[in-house]
Parts: sequence; C-alpha cells; structure tokens
Amino acid sequence: MKNWINSVLIICFTLCISLACSGTKESKDYLSLIEDSRKTKDSFYRTHEKSPLRDDSTFEHLNYFPASEDWSVECDFRLRTDTQIVIIDTKGYPREYLVYGTLTGNTPTGRIQLFAFKMEGEQSLFVPFVDATCKNNKSYGGGRFVECLFPDENKKVMLDFNQAYNPYCHYNHNYNCPVVPKQNYLQNEILAGERAYKDQNEDSYDRSHSND
Repeated sequence: MKNWINSVLIICFTLCISLACSGTKESKDYLSLIEDSRKTKDSFYRTHEKSPLRDDSTFEHLNYFPASEDWSVECDFRLRTDTQIVIIDTKGYPREYLVYGTLTGNTPTGRIQLFAFKMEGEQSLFVPFVDATCKNNKSYGGGRFVECLFPDENKKVMLDFNQAYNPYCHYNHNYNCPVVPKQNYLQNEILAGERAYKDQNEDSYDRSHSND
C-alpha cells in the first residue's frame, strides 16, 4: 500500500502519528501538523508525475473533514496472528493478508472494532474501513484506509482517523485497490480524514465485489 504514496507523505504520516502517541499532543501543534501534511499531499497530487490526478487540469486540492484531535483514538489491541484473509481487489485479483490483531476504541460517533493487517516489510499496520459516510456520499463508497504504529508495551494503539485517505482507484480507475473486507464495516460515521473528491455519485465501485 505504501508504494502508492510518495515518501514525503509517509514522513508526514509518521510525524503525525508520533505526535499523537507522544503524550504531549497540544491541540495547536497537532492541528498545524495535520494541516501541513495535507498541504504536502495536495502538492503531490497537483504536481507529481505519479499522481493519480496528474491528468485532471481542474484539480486544486483534496477534500477533507475538519481536523480534530478527538479523531486520534486510543485503541486496545488484541494480537491474533492465526488468521489469513484473502481480499479480492477492484480488478478481481486475490490478495492474501495476515490479520495481525483487532483494534477496539471509542470515537466521537461510537465504538469501533477493526482488523489491523500486517503487510510484509512494512513498519506500520494497515487498517482499511467502510463507514456510514461511504453510503451518503460524504466519502468514497469503496471505503478508506488508515495506518498506525504497532502496539506499545501496554497493548495500546493510536488510530488517527485524520490521516484516513482514499485509495488511488477513487481518483483514477486505472489503479487497482484492495476491497475492504466486511469485518471492517462500521455502522457509525467517521467524520475525519479525506472526503469524496468532487461529485463521486458516478463511482464505478460495486459493493457486490465486497469481501465476505
């Protein structure tokens, strides 16, 4: 998944997660860092040759929910490395993932439980999710992705939904993305991170491709 994202964006993600986990997360510093990371991401999407929106002459910036530290959620982590899941991607190809553990926590809109996946060679956990905003066109219908650090010694994980991002296939259907498994469907709205880009009612995402 990270090979889709410019290394500068990964640095922004790491800085934001580190600040959220530091115990000294002052609101002004945290929100400023989120804003800086969004400006960096917008610049990448606007100018980089590998941007999925490189052919969109109308692009100015991505759409985001307002950043709030309330959406940086401390989750309880439960290790479970006994489960492999085959996720079918948007072009119908299978991808095998290891369920590294489950994350449970309380968000401003309700309690969540999500599978966290470990991907070989990565330094963070991959957490795809579909929430209620995917059904009302506030965000991409296919779901969003967020990443987090491995659990600390107290089996806690900071899951920062302000860093939730859309897969590239939302912006350009030439890209191929994993489809969120049903285990990571949430009933509540996650009002954080990237929103839908422009008017995406015409998205070709088909929920019949969802993984069971």
